[in-house]
Parts: sequence; structure tokens; C-alpha cells
Amino acid sequence: MPWGPKRVTVSHLASLAVVAYLALVQAACAASGTLEVPALRIGQGTGKLVPVLIGAQAEVGRLSFRLTLDPRYGTWGAEGSLAEGGNLNEAFAVTAEVASDDAQSLDVAIVPKTGQEGSTAPMVAAGRSVVAYTYVTPKLGLRAGGYAVAVSQVVGLDTKGSPIDLSPVSGSLTVAAGGGRLLGDLDLNGKVSVSDCVLALKLVAGIIKPGGQGAERFIALADVSPTHGDGTVGDGRLDVKDLVRLLKHVAGLEPGPWPGGLQYASAEIGPGGGTLTLADGSIALSVPP
Repeated sequence: MPWGPKRVTVSHLASLAVVAYLALVQAACAASGTLEVPALRIGQGTGKLVPVLIGAQAEVGRLSFRLTLDPRYGTWGAEGSLAEGGNLNEAFAVTAEVASDDAQSLDVAIVPKTGQEGSTAPMVAAGRSVVAYTYVTPKLGLRAGGYAVAVSQVVGLDTKGSPIDLSPVSGSLTVAAGGGRLLGDLDLNGKVSVSDCVLALKLVAGIIKPGGQGAERFIALADVSPTHGDGTVGDGRLDVKDLVRLLKHVAGLEPGPWPGGLQYASAEIGPGGGTLTLADGSIALSVPP
């Protein structure tokens, strides 16, 4: 058989066109979404909790990513914890470790628990949801201003093992001179909305059972009932009364002003005494030597 250029027929061109078309269709139909650290506005002395949100068209089965914290803000980890699960299916677990090549970076993975590897259940429902909370230790004397939290190295797979194109959306921690967390804002997006009510319902029903610092945070933010004569709210528990008040507030049925945000303060007080001052400067506790 003589060697030479092959003749390209019309049928060959048609076949190539079909293949190219199918490839384009497959790329266009590939699942996509975002992995995001929201822009948070916090008070001085707070900001130990950084949520990570996912917004995906497909049901997510595995996820890994890296967060890099502005070194001026602080370091990863608080009271022995690096991260915990957000609104996750109970079959999944979160692992996190400080990156070996960068002390300001945290590598996070969310995978099925041991014994659940063959499960086809998604880690969260399709849509926008908090998949993890990460912890940081802010530096003492942290100044007001903006501090970046970068998202990178995102790898996501759906429940069938197919890749999900998740775009990283980096966030920030803006430290205000005063203020604190907004009561009822369970997903930490700066407002009380339907998503907070859904999260509160799952907590009250026992569908989500956070432990440790996560449980304390949820109770502190969602404990909005009853209202006391001195203007304070809450009874130290999270129950149906809190959920009803959140629903009324979101529906516009809550009379009067919404309870103010939680205030925090921190300071190192040694043998020489010192002063612990609320973030907005309204209350100070002086400890003599």
C-alpha cells in the first residue's frame, strides 16, 4: 500500500463535527458552582469563626480546598480546634491541617466517614449551604481594617465521582471598632433570613447536632426568646420559642426593634492586673494587681 496523505471525505468531516459538538455539549452541561468565604464584618475581640459556603448545581460527594489567612489577622486554630462541619450530612467528616508549606494556609477535606465510602448521599443539598466552619486565633490588639481570607486549590466531585467545576471566591474579615454578632444570624452572612430559620429548625429538630464551640455559638446566636424586662433576651436554650420568633422576624411580624448583637471582649490580665474592655468601649472591668 503506497504511503501518502489520506483523503478526507465529507463523511470524515461530518464525524469530526459531531465529536466536537458532543464535547462542547458535555462541557456546557458539566456541573459548576462556587466555594466561598463570605465578607464578614466583626467586632474587635471576635472573629474566631470563619464559615465556608458552597453553591453547586450538583450533589457534592467529596470536597477539598485551601484557605490562606492574612498573617496580620492571626493564625489558624482556636482552643485546639481547626475546623468542624457545617450543615453536613451525618455520613461526612471534616479534616483540617495547617499546610506544611505555609503556616498561614489551612488544607481542608470533606469526605465520607469510615464505613460510608460507598454511600451516594450528598454532603449537602444542591444549592447554597455552609459546609464547614474554620477557627482562627486573632492577634491581641488587632486593629480595625480589612484582612483577606483566600480560597484556592478547590477540588470537588459529585456523588458519582465526576468533577464539579467550583470557582473559588475569596473573602475578608473586616474588623470594626465596635459591635458584634447579629442575633439570629446563624449562617454569619450579616442578616437574619430564611436560611437562618431553616438552620434553626434543623437544630431544634435534632437533625444537626453540633458539638463543642459550635454548639455554644449556635445557642448564643439563636437564643432570642424570651424577652426580659431589662431588655435582654434568651434563657440559655435553643427551642421552639426561639424558632417562632426568628420566623416572625423574617416574615415582618416581629414588633419593636430586633435585639442587638452580642458583644465580646478579650485581654491578657497577669499578676500586675489589667483592664478588660468591651469592644465598643461601653463597659470596662479593671483588675487590680
